[in-house]
Amino acid sequence: EAVVSTQSTGAKRNKKTDPAVLLPMMLTSEISRLPDFLQAEVKNKERGDMEVVVRHKTYPIAPKVILVVPNKYPEQSPWVKGSQNRLGKEVESALKDQLVRHPLTVTLTQILLAWDFSLKKTLRARSVT
Repeated sequence: EAVVSTQSTGAKRNKKTDPAVLLPMMLTSEISRLPDFLQAEVKNKERGDMEVVVRHKTYPIAPKVILVVPNKYPEQSPWVKGSQNRLGKEVESALKDQLVRHPLTVTLTQILLAWDFSLKKTLRARSVT
């Protein structure tokens, strides 16, 4: 069994069960399977949570979406950190409508695909008006 020594405490942690080791590995794996038009970057956050910053390559006008992925992922769903601009808020509103159709817990991929759908829907609605 793989064991890692932590520098701060010298305590031993099991790589197979430690969220600080598992979460980045799971996110890297999940992000590698995202569609090519989504570009994601993982950043560490406090309390063992992580942030995933995603840009849409097809729509450079689209604001980036920031997801907070809890250290209890996948048992606990990621959530979207609120956007500051108008388009971002419109997309997030449409995203909430999409996510209501999903089960109680959703994966990072499900949220990002729903975000993509919501973004396209919002941009189409804006081009009609």
